[in-house]
Amino acid sequence: MPQEYCFPLARGWEVAALPPYDGAEPPALDGLDWIPASVPGAVQYDLMAAGRLENPLASREAAAKAAWVPQGDWLYRCRFTCEAPPAGLPQAALEFESIDTFAQVWLNGALVGRAGNMFRPYAFPLGQGPLRPGENTLLVQVKAHRRIVSQQYPDVERIAVSSNPTAHQERALIRRYQRSYNTSLLNLGENVIGIGIPGPVRLCFYPLAYITDAYAITEALHEDGRATVRLGLEVQGAKGKPAPLTCSVALYEAGREEPAAEMCLPVARERLEATLTLPQARLWWPAGYGEPHLYRLRATLSSREGVIHTLERRIGIKTVELVTSLPNGRPIFQFRVNGQEVYARGGNLMPLDAIKGRGTSEAYRRIVRLALLAHMNMIRLWGGGVPEDEEFLDLCDEAGVMVWQDFLYHSGTYPDDDPLFMAEAEAEARDLIRKMRRHACLSLLCGGNEQQQGWDEWNWKAEMDRFYGERLIHNLLPRVCQEEAPHIPYIPNSPHGGIGGQSPTVGDTHTWGNYYNATKDPLFVTETCWIYDSYSRPETLRESMALDVEAFASKGWHHRWKERTGLSLFTKFPFTHYYDVSSLRGYLRALEIEQLEADYQALAYLRFRSPSCKGILYWPLNKGGPLFGFGCIDYGQRPLMAYYALRRLFADAAIHLYRDIEALRVVGANAGARPLQGTLRLWHLDAQGQVRRYWEIPATLERGESVRLFDVADFYPRVIDRTREFAYAQFVVEGKVLAEDRLLFCPLAEFREEKAGLQAALEPAGPSAWRLTLKASAPTMLVEIESDRRLLYGDNDFTLTLLAPKEVWISALEGEPSGGQLTISTLDGERLSLALEE
Repeated sequence: MPQEYCFPLARGWEVAALPPYDGAEPPALDGLDWIPASVPGAVQYDLMAAGRLENPLASREAAAKAAWVPQGDWLYRCRFTCEAPPAGLPQAALEFESIDTFAQVWLNGALVGRAGNMFRPYAFPLGQGPLRPGENTLLVQVKAHRRIVSQQYPDVERIAVSSNPTAHQERALIRRYQRSYNTSLLNLGENVIGIGIPGPVRLCFYPLAYITDAYAITEALHEDGRATVRLGLEVQGAKGKPAPLTCSVALYEAGREEPAAEMCLPVARERLEATLTLPQARLWWPAGYGEPHLYRLRATLSSREGVIHTLERRIGIKTVELVTSLPNGRPIFQFRVNGQEVYARGGNLMPLDAIKGRGTSEAYRRIVRLALLAHMNMIRLWGGGVPEDEEFLDLCDEAGVMVWQDFLYHSGTYPDDDPLFMAEAEAEARDLIRKMRRHACLSLLCGGNEQQQGWDEWNWKAEMDRFYGERLIHNLLPRVCQEEAPHIPYIPNSPHGGIGGQSPTVGDTHTWGNYYNATKDPLFVTETCWIYDSYSRPETLRESMALDVEAFASKGWHHRWKERTGLSLFTKFPFTHYYDVSSLRGYLRALEIEQLEADYQALAYLRFRSPSCKGILYWPLNKGGPLFGFGCIDYGQRPLMAYYALRRLFADAAIHLYRDIEALRVVGANAGARPLQGTLRLWHLDAQGQVRRYWEIPATLERGESVRLFDVADFYPRVIDRTREFAYAQFVVEGKVLAEDRLLFCPLAEFREEKAGLQAALEPAGPSAWRLTLKASAPTMLVEIESDRRLLYGDNDFTLTLLAPKEVWISALEGEPSGGQLTISTLDGERLSLALEE
């Protein structure tokens, strides 16, 4: 007997503009101008495909011209054929993963449901009436955001702030992608607000009683290897059944049919709990600390007649704690997983699509792979974003990437005095927790992003009679978290704890600014980045904006750039002094180089010279738009130079050189699971590659510590020409270089290199993989490897010395075609090109 049956409604959609309409009957269809639509999708993309809208990401003017789209109502239509449902599945429902935002849904003329929150899934029961065998017509009206918001909260001025009152009021009252109301998302001086159906739509059939949720809470890990696990189950339709129902639950190792543990219990209510003991539990560990092992959980609902419904999930056996004080009472902020302290390394994920929010399967796979290969073990889903897709969470489960989940409130006030708003906030919170809690990766729940900081620091106290949103993060959300996921730590906001967002003494901090604030020894850095912009790579600008950087190469190109984007040129490059405005391509590269050096210096201070700091989450991991100013992965999931700086700094073992008056100091850090014993090698080199001095000593990096490995008291006085000499170090274990660093004694642009004389050999190393070997006749301070394909490099944007050839493995990211070119270049413009042959 089939236990459930769902099929996607992904084809045959069309959309039309609709005059404002609020009736319960279907709107009149006469005279509507239909165009093909994609679901999941957004109206803007459908209009672009039909040739009726210029790409709103293409320019400031195009973004402004697209402002009308979310200000009108839209009607989606889908005609589909439904065969008779399988026997034993009498309940039908239309399920929407996400609707943006205010909507009414009709099936064959009958109103079946309403929606008002992009962040919530909706399941509309169909009962016995609307669905027909054969052809059916589904209508979804998505209403103009502003038209509905204006009716929601008459006293909205009470919670508005003067910095941007219109956008702030709308963002506070609508439950949709919050950051899209900040013009900085696109950096075009205009907002592009999506509207449509960004999530999948399904028609599903279920039995009268079925399991809707199954999750695991690890209650205890015992010294003898046993684990006590409490399983939570939710059963729809369990009440009022005359025949008794039972539910059996079992945990299986992957690929095995014999359960590792199982039990059966009667179904007397809709929420059930069962406690199992695993005799030799295999634990889920964060990346770098062990295997992220997953069990298969199978829950089976049965009656006297047999099996009614089965639900399977993958679960991890893990405990997670947030440690906030040491035994001596000193404040700390550190994650402890399965009883072991974890050094968190990661980034904040921005929605992968600037208009509809959700990414594609391919994009999710790319971003998780990029995070993992940069030695990251945590991703923060920050309060300005959207609930991410189950596929993304599954990938994090598999990869051992912990997830810090903010509730979706961002840098603003919210009407916590409105009962309807608070009721919707509670329902939204329960939906999000129930989605997240079954995933092993979930490690923290947080009340939102920068609301508390706004009240404390951004002059809101001079404009409002109280902190609107305080009851949300300090009362409602912690109560719901305790009821739905008591095993997951909760904090009220990020940042939180001190007197301001950059307080280093309590809680977590947002360390913007970058260099000075990095010196304060914060406990945990949840956001950190350089304050100036960089933009996406030229290939991404071409794909997402139809912008050809080569058209911005003649004199006066910056005027055309500003006319198109509204962006003036940055003129200060304090870290590198590298300033290239000869063309847009050169300028984009200069911004990346500055970001690379600025991020590296600040993050190195946090990693090596901040003993209280137990985690660094880069802001953001990825750019939320083609011209979004921050991020180390661009809008097309192409790594920027700063990505490779993070990759070096986030490695389990890393070293750093710095000058302290006349001494040179070498420090190291080990965030891995075991101590490392190796050799430290240190060179004093000149621009020709000649060795001025050399040191080699045994060195040990203890687990979880940052230590000073070596000092050379007279290094700096022995440097004669600061523009022609540098220090270089390696940490070597069993003949393998695990970490390296170089130190200049002048800004990067002032270092006077010899001609590098690059030599390169490229050979295939597997499907869509290559091995690149580089040599040079003189050291070069920055070697950049680029391609017209999306490639991932084992190292990039590095210093190449004469000490040994440099080997770099290269692989294609998901979905990339074959062929293409590889380009290797130095800071002074020397270039080599190689064909990528499979």
